[in-house]
Amino acid sequence: MVKHQQLLFGNGWVPGVRTSSLWQRFWAPFWMVPIAISVASVGLALLLPAIDGLVANEIPLFFHSGASGARSLLSTIASITISITGPVFSITLVVLQLASSQFTPRILGSFLESRVTQFSLGMFVGTFLYALTVMRSIRTDPDFVPQLATSFAFFMVVGSMGMFLAFIRHIVLSIQISEVIFRIQLSGIESLNNVMPEDQAEVDNITRKPWRPDEEESVRDVYYGGRGGYICEVNYNKLMSFAHKHGGVLEVLYPVGHYVPCNQVIARWFGPKELDGVDDLSEAVTELMSFNRERTIRQDFSFSIRQLVDIAERALSPGVNDPTTAIQCINCIQSLCRVMVTRRVPSNYLNDDDGELRVIYQPQTVEENLELAVVEIAHWGSTAVRIGPALHTMINDLRSVALPEYQQVLDRLDNVIDKKMDNPVE
Repeated sequence: MVKHQQLLFGNGWVPGVRTSSLWQRFWAPFWMVPIAISVASVGLALLLPAIDGLVANEIPLFFHSGASGARSLLSTIASITISITGPVFSITLVVLQLASSQFTPRILGSFLESRVTQFSLGMFVGTFLYALTVMRSIRTDPDFVPQLATSFAFFMVVGSMGMFLAFIRHIVLSIQISEVIFRIQLSGIESLNNVMPEDQAEVDNITRKPWRPDEEESVRDVYYGGRGGYICEVNYNKLMSFAHKHGGVLEVLYPVGHYVPCNQVIARWFGPKELDGVDDLSEAVTELMSFNRERTIRQDFSFSIRQLVDIAERALSPGVNDPTTAIQCINCIQSLCRVMVTRRVPSNYLNDDDGELRVIYQPQTVEENLELAVVEIAHWGSTAVRIGPALHTMINDLRSVALPEYQQVLDRLDNVIDKKMDNPVE
Protein backbone atom coordinates (compact mmCIF):
# COMPACT_ATOMS: atom_id res chain seq x y z
CA MET A 1 0.00 0.00 0.00
CA VAL A 2 1.22 3.52 -0.76
CA LYS A 3 2.32 5.30 2.35
CA HIS A 4 1.07 8.81 3.09
CA GLN A 5 3.50 10.88 5.10
CA GLN A 6 1.34 13.62 6.62
CA LEU A 7 3.21 14.73 9.68
CA LEU A 8 3.77 17.95 11.55
CA PHE A 9 7.52 18.35 11.46
CA GLY A 10 8.47 20.84 14.13
CA ASN A 11 6.36 23.98 13.66
CA GLY A 12 5.26 23.57 10.05
CA TRP A 13 2.96 21.36 8.05
CA VAL A 14 4.85 19.07 5.73
CA PRO A 15 2.83 18.40 2.56
CA GLY A 16 1.83 14.77 2.19
CA VAL A 17 4.04 12.67 -0.04
CA ARG A 18 2.91 9.41 -1.59
CA THR A 19 6.04 7.32 -1.30
CA SER A 20 6.21 4.05 -3.18
CA SER A 21 8.27 1.07 -2.16
CA LEU A 22 10.65 -0.71 -4.53
CA TRP A 23 8.06 -3.48 -4.85
CA GLN A 24 5.39 -1.01 -5.97
CA ARG A 25 7.72 0.68 -8.45
CA PHE A 26 8.59 -2.76 -9.85
CA TRP A 27 4.94 -3.45 -10.68
CA ALA A 28 4.19 0.07 -11.95
CA PRO A 29 5.05 -0.37 -15.69
CA PHE A 30 2.18 -1.43 -17.92
CA TRP A 31 3.91 -4.57 -19.19
CA MET A 32 5.02 -6.03 -15.83
CA VAL A 33 1.74 -7.78 -14.93
CA PRO A 34 1.31 -9.45 -18.36
CA ILE A 35 4.93 -10.62 -18.30
CA ALA A 36 4.61 -11.96 -14.75
CA ILE A 37 1.44 -13.91 -15.62
CA SER A 38 3.06 -15.27 -18.78
CA VAL A 39 6.17 -16.44 -16.93
CA ALA A 40 4.05 -18.00 -14.17
CA SER A 41 1.93 -19.80 -16.78
CA VAL A 42 4.98 -21.29 -18.48
CA GLY A 43 6.39 -22.35 -15.12
CA LEU A 44 3.09 -23.97 -14.19
CA ALA A 45 2.98 -25.75 -17.56
CA LEU A 46 6.39 -27.27 -16.81
CA LEU A 47 5.55 -28.16 -13.20
CA LEU A 48 2.12 -29.79 -13.54
CA PRO A 49 3.12 -32.52 -16.02
CA ALA A 50 5.99 -33.44 -13.68
CA ILE A 51 3.58 -34.14 -10.81
CA ASP A 52 0.75 -35.36 -13.03
CA GLY A 53 1.42 -39.03 -12.40
CA LEU A 54 1.17 -38.53 -8.62
CA VAL A 55 -2.27 -36.87 -8.67
CA ALA A 56 -4.20 -37.37 -11.89
CA ASN A 57 -5.07 -41.04 -11.47
CA GLU A 58 -6.56 -40.36 -8.04
CA ILE A 59 -9.09 -37.72 -9.12
CA PRO A 60 -11.80 -38.93 -11.55
CA LEU A 61 -12.93 -35.44 -12.58
CA PHE A 62 -9.71 -34.74 -14.44
CA PHE A 63 -9.36 -34.93 -18.22
CA HIS A 64 -9.48 -38.52 -19.52
CA SER A 65 -8.64 -39.01 -23.17
CA GLY A 66 -5.84 -40.07 -25.44
CA ALA A 67 -2.92 -38.08 -26.75
CA SER A 68 -4.80 -36.93 -29.87
CA GLY A 69 -7.74 -35.66 -27.81
CA ALA A 70 -5.45 -33.74 -25.46
CA ARG A 71 -3.55 -32.18 -28.35
CA SER A 72 -6.82 -31.20 -30.03
CA LEU A 73 -8.12 -29.58 -26.85
CA LEU A 74 -4.91 -27.66 -26.13
CA SER A 75 -4.60 -26.59 -29.76
CA THR A 76 -8.16 -25.24 -29.69
CA ILE A 77 -7.47 -23.37 -26.44
CA ALA A 78 -4.29 -21.83 -27.86
CA SER A 79 -6.09 -20.76 -31.05
CA ILE A 80 -9.00 -19.19 -29.18
CA THR A 81 -6.90 -17.26 -26.69
CA ILE A 82 -4.47 -15.85 -29.25
CA SER A 83 -7.46 -14.90 -31.44
CA ILE A 84 -8.97 -12.93 -28.55
CA THR A 85 -5.65 -11.32 -27.61
CA GLY A 86 -5.54 -9.44 -30.92
CA PRO A 87 -8.91 -7.69 -30.44
CA VAL A 88 -8.03 -6.89 -26.83
CA PHE A 89 -4.88 -5.09 -27.98
CA SER A 90 -6.85 -3.37 -30.74
CA ILE A 91 -9.63 -2.25 -28.38
CA THR A 92 -7.06 -0.88 -25.94
CA LEU A 93 -5.37 1.14 -28.67
CA VAL A 94 -8.71 2.46 -29.95
CA VAL A 95 -9.71 3.56 -26.45
CA LEU A 96 -6.36 5.32 -25.98
CA GLN A 97 -6.80 7.10 -29.30
CA LEU A 98 -10.38 8.05 -28.43
CA ALA A 99 -9.38 9.34 -25.00
CA SER A 100 -6.57 11.39 -26.51
CA SER A 101 -8.68 12.94 -29.27
CA GLN A 102 -12.03 13.37 -27.52
CA PHE A 103 -10.96 14.14 -23.95
CA THR A 104 -7.31 15.17 -23.44
CA PRO A 105 -3.95 13.42 -23.96
CA ARG A 106 -3.13 14.11 -20.32
CA ILE A 107 -5.45 11.35 -19.05
CA LEU A 108 -3.78 8.50 -20.95
CA GLY A 109 -1.71 7.59 -17.90
CA SER A 110 -4.82 6.55 -15.97
CA PHE A 111 -5.84 4.15 -18.77
CA LEU A 112 -2.41 2.53 -18.90
CA GLU A 113 -2.41 2.09 -15.11
CA SER A 114 -5.61 0.03 -15.26
CA ARG A 115 -5.04 -3.37 -13.66
CA VAL A 116 -8.08 -4.80 -15.46
CA THR A 117 -6.44 -4.22 -18.83
CA GLN A 118 -3.10 -5.55 -17.61
CA PHE A 119 -4.57 -8.72 -16.09
CA SER A 120 -6.73 -9.33 -19.17
CA LEU A 121 -3.75 -9.22 -21.51
CA GLY A 122 -1.74 -11.34 -19.08
CA MET A 123 -4.45 -14.02 -18.84
CA PHE A 124 -4.84 -14.35 -22.61
CA VAL A 125 -1.12 -14.46 -23.36
CA GLY A 126 -0.49 -16.70 -20.35
CA THR A 127 -3.19 -19.19 -21.35
CA PHE A 128 -1.83 -19.30 -24.89
CA LEU A 129 1.73 -19.99 -23.70
CA TYR A 130 0.47 -22.51 -21.14
CA ALA A 131 -1.39 -24.53 -23.77
CA LEU A 132 1.61 -24.58 -26.12
CA THR A 133 3.98 -25.61 -23.33
CA VAL A 134 1.74 -28.43 -22.10
CA MET A 135 1.33 -29.74 -25.67
CA ARG A 136 5.04 -30.44 -25.89
CA SER A 137 4.82 -32.81 -22.89
CA ILE A 138 2.23 -35.09 -24.58
CA ARG A 139 3.84 -38.31 -25.84
CA THR A 140 2.56 -41.31 -27.80
CA ASP A 141 5.50 -43.69 -27.35
CA PRO A 142 5.21 -44.42 -24.52
CA ASP A 143 1.73 -42.96 -24.16
CA PHE A 144 1.64 -40.05 -21.72
CA VAL A 145 -1.17 -37.51 -21.37
CA PRO A 146 -0.74 -34.93 -18.57
CA GLN A 147 -4.31 -35.09 -17.31
CA LEU A 148 -3.79 -32.62 -14.47
CA ALA A 149 -2.12 -30.04 -16.71
CA THR A 150 -4.69 -30.51 -19.48
CA SER A 151 -7.58 -30.16 -17.02
CA PHE A 152 -6.05 -26.99 -15.59
CA ALA A 153 -5.96 -25.50 -19.10
CA PHE A 154 -9.76 -25.66 -19.11
CA PHE A 155 -9.92 -23.61 -15.89
CA MET A 156 -7.51 -21.08 -17.36
CA VAL A 157 -9.84 -20.67 -20.34
CA VAL A 158 -12.77 -20.09 -17.97
CA GLY A 159 -10.69 -17.48 -16.13
CA SER A 160 -9.72 -15.84 -19.42
CA MET A 161 -13.37 -15.58 -20.48
CA GLY A 162 -14.21 -14.01 -17.13
CA MET A 163 -11.40 -11.48 -17.57
CA PHE A 164 -12.64 -10.75 -21.09
CA LEU A 165 -16.11 -9.86 -19.77
CA ALA A 166 -14.54 -7.71 -17.05
CA PHE A 167 -12.36 -6.05 -19.69
CA ILE A 168 -15.35 -5.20 -21.89
CA ARG A 169 -17.20 -3.71 -18.92
CA HIS A 170 -14.10 -1.75 -17.93
CA ILE A 171 -13.66 -0.36 -21.44
CA VAL A 172 -17.32 0.69 -21.63
CA LEU A 173 -16.96 2.60 -18.36
CA SER A 174 -13.58 4.04 -19.37
CA ILE A 175 -14.93 5.83 -22.43
CA GLN A 176 -17.87 7.39 -20.58
CA ILE A 177 -17.01 11.04 -20.07
CA SER A 178 -18.90 11.20 -16.78
CA GLU A 179 -16.77 8.34 -15.41
CA VAL A 180 -13.55 9.93 -16.67
CA ILE A 181 -14.11 13.35 -15.11
CA PHE A 182 -15.45 11.85 -11.88
CA ARG A 183 -12.24 9.83 -11.45
CA ILE A 184 -10.21 12.99 -12.04
CA GLN A 185 -12.27 14.81 -9.41
CA LEU A 186 -11.72 12.07 -6.81
CA SER A 187 -7.98 11.97 -7.52
CA GLY A 188 -7.79 15.74 -7.18
CA ILE A 189 -9.59 15.74 -3.83
CA GLU A 190 -7.30 12.98 -2.56
CA SER A 191 -4.24 14.99 -3.59
CA LEU A 192 -5.72 18.15 -2.06
CA ASN A 193 -6.21 16.36 1.25
CA ASN A 194 -2.50 15.53 1.22
CA VAL A 195 -1.20 19.05 0.67
CA MET A 196 -4.00 21.07 2.33
CA PRO A 197 -5.47 18.77 4.99
CA GLU A 198 -8.74 19.58 6.69
CA ASP A 199 -7.26 19.17 10.16
CA GLN A 200 -4.23 21.35 9.48
CA ALA A 201 -3.38 23.28 12.61
CA GLU A 202 -3.17 27.05 12.34
CA VAL A 203 0.45 27.93 12.98
CA ASP A 204 0.44 31.65 13.57
CA ASN A 205 3.91 31.50 15.06
CA ILE A 206 5.44 30.63 11.70
CA THR A 207 6.77 33.66 9.90
CA ARG A 208 5.12 34.29 6.55
CA LYS A 209 7.11 37.38 5.64
CA PRO A 210 10.00 37.02 3.16
CA TRP A 211 13.03 35.32 4.66
CA ARG A 212 16.47 36.81 4.26
CA PRO A 213 19.58 34.67 4.65
CA ASP A 214 22.52 35.53 6.83
CA GLU A 215 25.03 37.54 4.82
CA GLU A 216 27.85 35.38 6.17
CA GLU A 217 26.32 32.16 4.86
CA SER A 218 27.47 30.78 1.53
CA VAL A 219 24.90 30.34 -1.23
CA ARG A 220 25.05 27.39 -3.62
CA ASP A 221 22.76 26.71 -6.55
CA VAL A 222 21.16 23.29 -6.98
CA TYR A 223 20.84 22.25 -10.63
CA TYR A 224 18.53 19.74 -12.25
CA GLY A 225 20.75 17.50 -14.35
CA GLY A 226 18.04 15.53 -16.14
CA ARG A 227 16.75 15.96 -19.66
CA GLY A 228 13.93 18.23 -18.62
CA GLY A 229 10.66 17.35 -16.95
CA TYR A 230 7.91 18.32 -14.55
CA ILE A 231 8.36 18.30 -10.79
CA CYS A 232 5.96 15.52 -9.80
CA GLU A 233 6.79 14.95 -6.14
CA VAL A 234 8.98 16.48 -3.46
CA ASN A 235 9.83 14.57 -0.30
CA TYR A 236 9.79 17.49 2.12
CA ASN A 237 10.45 15.31 5.15
CA LYS A 238 13.74 14.10 3.71
CA LEU A 239 14.66 17.59 2.51
CA MET A 240 14.16 18.87 6.04
CA SER A 241 16.22 16.03 7.47
CA PHE A 242 18.97 16.82 4.96
CA ALA A 243 18.99 20.53 5.84
CA HIS A 244 18.88 19.78 9.57
CA LYS A 245 21.75 17.30 9.32
CA HIS A 246 24.02 19.76 7.50
CA GLY A 247 22.92 22.87 9.39
CA GLY A 248 21.54 24.97 6.57
CA VAL A 249 18.41 26.17 4.78
CA LEU A 250 17.21 24.78 1.46
CA GLU A 251 14.97 26.93 -0.74
CA VAL A 252 12.98 25.10 -3.43
CA LEU A 253 12.34 27.66 -6.16
CA TYR A 254 9.43 26.08 -8.01
CA PRO A 255 6.16 24.40 -7.00
CA VAL A 256 5.16 20.86 -7.84
CA GLY A 257 3.88 20.74 -11.42
CA HIS A 258 6.42 23.25 -12.73
CA TYR A 259 8.48 22.33 -15.79
CA VAL A 260 12.25 22.56 -15.40
CA PRO A 261 14.62 22.27 -18.38
CA CYS A 262 18.04 20.66 -18.28
CA ASN A 263 20.62 22.41 -16.07
CA GLN A 264 17.97 24.71 -14.58
CA VAL A 265 18.55 26.02 -11.04
CA ILE A 266 15.73 24.48 -9.00
CA ALA A 267 16.88 25.22 -5.45
CA ARG A 268 19.38 27.19 -3.40
CA TRP A 269 21.39 26.06 -0.42
CA PHE A 270 22.17 28.51 2.38
CA GLY A 271 24.66 27.07 4.79
CA PRO A 272 28.09 25.44 5.02
CA LYS A 273 29.94 25.26 1.74
CA GLU A 274 31.35 21.79 2.44
CA LEU A 275 28.88 19.08 3.46
CA ASP A 276 30.04 15.90 5.14
CA GLY A 277 29.41 12.83 3.00
CA VAL A 278 27.98 14.86 0.10
CA ASP A 279 30.09 14.95 -3.06
CA ASP A 280 27.46 16.46 -5.34
CA LEU A 281 24.91 18.78 -3.73
CA SER A 282 22.67 18.92 -6.80
CA GLU A 283 22.50 15.15 -7.07
CA ALA A 284 21.82 14.73 -3.34
CA VAL A 285 18.90 17.18 -3.44
CA THR A 286 17.32 16.11 -6.74
CA GLU A 287 17.30 12.49 -5.55
CA LEU A 288 14.70 13.61 -3.00
CA MET A 289 12.48 14.96 -5.79
CA SER A 290 10.64 13.14 -8.57
CA PHE A 291 10.63 14.37 -12.17
CA ASN A 292 8.69 13.08 -15.15
CA ARG A 293 7.81 13.99 -18.71
CA GLU A 294 4.14 14.28 -17.69
CA ARG A 295 2.54 15.76 -14.61
CA THR A 296 0.78 13.52 -12.10
CA ILE A 297 -2.03 14.25 -9.64
CA ARG A 298 -0.44 12.49 -6.65
CA GLN A 299 1.02 15.65 -5.10
CA ASP A 300 -0.05 18.10 -7.81
CA PHE A 301 -3.77 18.71 -7.22
CA SER A 302 -3.67 21.60 -9.68
CA PHE A 303 -3.16 19.04 -12.46
CA SER A 304 -6.63 17.62 -11.82
CA ILE A 305 -8.13 21.06 -12.46
CA ARG A 306 -5.92 21.37 -15.55
CA GLN A 307 -7.28 18.10 -16.93
CA LEU A 308 -10.91 19.07 -16.31
CA VAL A 309 -10.36 22.48 -17.91
CA ASP A 310 -8.74 20.85 -20.95
CA ILE A 311 -11.68 18.49 -21.40
CA ALA A 312 -14.12 21.40 -21.09
CA GLU A 313 -12.18 23.50 -23.61
CA ARG A 314 -12.12 20.66 -26.12
CA ALA A 315 -15.86 20.14 -25.64
CA LEU A 316 -16.41 23.85 -26.36
CA SER A 317 -14.30 23.84 -29.53
CA PRO A 318 -16.20 24.36 -32.82
CA GLY A 319 -15.24 20.88 -34.01
CA VAL A 320 -16.88 19.19 -31.01
CA ASN A 321 -19.49 21.72 -29.81
CA ASP A 322 -20.59 19.73 -26.76
CA PRO A 323 -21.51 22.22 -24.01
CA THR A 324 -23.11 19.48 -21.90
CA THR A 325 -19.70 17.87 -21.38
CA ALA A 326 -18.29 21.28 -20.48
CA ILE A 327 -21.06 21.70 -17.88
CA GLN A 328 -20.17 18.30 -16.40
CA CYS A 329 -16.55 19.43 -16.11
CA ILE A 330 -17.63 22.66 -14.42
CA ASN A 331 -19.68 20.64 -11.92
CA CYS A 332 -16.67 18.48 -11.04
CA ILE A 333 -14.44 21.55 -10.83
CA GLN A 334 -17.01 23.06 -8.48
CA SER A 335 -16.87 20.00 -6.22
CA LEU A 336 -13.08 20.12 -6.16
CA CYS A 337 -12.90 23.88 -5.57
CA ARG A 338 -15.58 23.63 -2.87
CA VAL A 339 -13.11 21.60 -0.83
CA MET A 340 -10.17 23.81 -1.78
CA VAL A 341 -11.69 27.15 -0.69
CA THR A 342 -12.28 25.80 2.83
CA ARG A 343 -8.55 25.14 3.31
CA ARG A 344 -5.70 27.49 4.07
CA VAL A 345 -2.47 27.32 2.13
CA PRO A 346 0.21 26.02 4.49
CA SER A 347 3.16 28.22 5.33
CA ASN A 348 6.01 27.89 2.87
CA TYR A 349 8.46 27.92 5.78
CA LEU A 350 9.17 24.53 7.34
CA ASN A 351 10.94 24.44 10.69
CA ASP A 352 12.61 21.55 12.44
CA ASP A 353 11.89 20.34 15.97
CA ASP A 354 14.16 23.05 17.38
CA GLY A 355 12.19 25.80 15.63
CA GLU A 356 14.97 26.46 13.12
CA LEU A 357 13.99 27.21 9.53
CA ARG A 358 15.15 24.38 7.25
CA VAL A 359 13.10 24.38 4.03
CA ILE A 360 11.38 27.07 2.01
CA TYR A 361 9.07 25.79 -0.71
CA GLN A 362 6.49 27.19 -3.10
CA PRO A 363 3.01 25.78 -2.39
CA GLN A 364 0.28 25.89 -4.98
CA THR A 365 -2.13 28.66 -4.04
CA VAL A 366 -5.91 28.65 -3.95
CA GLU A 367 -6.08 31.92 -5.89
CA GLU A 368 -4.07 30.54 -8.81
CA ASN A 369 -6.19 27.41 -9.03
CA LEU A 370 -9.44 29.37 -8.90
CA GLU A 371 -8.25 31.45 -11.84
CA LEU A 372 -7.27 28.28 -13.70
CA ALA A 373 -10.72 26.83 -13.04
CA VAL A 374 -12.64 29.85 -14.36
CA VAL A 375 -10.79 32.12 -16.79
CA GLU A 376 -10.08 29.74 -19.68
CA ILE A 377 -13.52 28.13 -19.67
CA ALA A 378 -15.14 31.58 -19.53
CA HIS A 379 -13.03 32.69 -22.49
CA TRP A 380 -13.72 29.74 -24.79
CA GLY A 381 -17.29 29.31 -23.61
CA SER A 382 -18.28 32.94 -24.04
CA THR A 383 -20.46 32.10 -27.06
CA ALA A 384 -22.21 29.16 -25.35
CA VAL A 385 -25.49 30.14 -23.72
CA ARG A 386 -25.22 27.73 -20.78
CA ILE A 387 -21.57 28.28 -19.78
CA GLY A 388 -21.92 31.75 -18.25
CA PRO A 389 -24.79 30.82 -15.89
CA ALA A 390 -22.99 27.59 -14.91
CA LEU A 391 -19.83 29.50 -13.98
CA HIS A 392 -21.84 32.10 -12.02
CA THR A 393 -23.59 29.28 -10.15
CA MET A 394 -20.22 27.78 -9.27
CA ILE A 395 -18.85 31.11 -8.02
CA ASN A 396 -21.94 31.79 -5.89
CA ASP A 397 -21.73 28.33 -4.37
CA LEU A 398 -18.03 28.77 -3.59
CA ARG A 399 -18.76 32.12 -1.93
CA SER A 400 -21.10 30.40 0.52
CA VAL A 401 -18.36 28.13 1.89
CA ALA A 402 -15.10 29.96 1.13
CA LEU A 403 -12.84 31.38 3.82
CA PRO A 404 -12.85 35.20 4.08
CA GLU A 405 -9.45 35.56 2.40
CA TYR A 406 -10.81 34.04 -0.83
CA GLN A 407 -13.92 36.21 -1.18
CA GLN A 408 -12.07 38.95 -3.04
CA VAL A 409 -10.69 36.68 -5.74
CA LEU A 410 -14.14 35.10 -6.17
CA ASP A 411 -15.67 38.56 -6.67
CA ARG A 412 -13.00 39.39 -9.24
CA LEU A 413 -13.58 36.14 -11.12
CA ASP A 414 -17.32 36.81 -11.12
CA ASN A 415 -16.60 40.10 -12.90
CA VAL A 416 -14.26 38.32 -15.32
CA ILE A 417 -17.10 35.98 -16.29
CA ASP A 418 -19.40 38.94 -16.97
CA LYS A 419 -16.78 40.63 -19.15
CA LYS A 420 -16.12 37.46 -21.13
CA MET A 421 -19.83 36.90 -21.73
CA ASP A 422 -20.26 40.52 -22.83
CA ASN A 423 -17.31 40.24 -25.24
CA PRO A 424 -17.52 36.73 -26.70
CA VAL A 425 -14.71 35.19 -28.74
CA GLU A 426 -15.54 35.32 -32.44
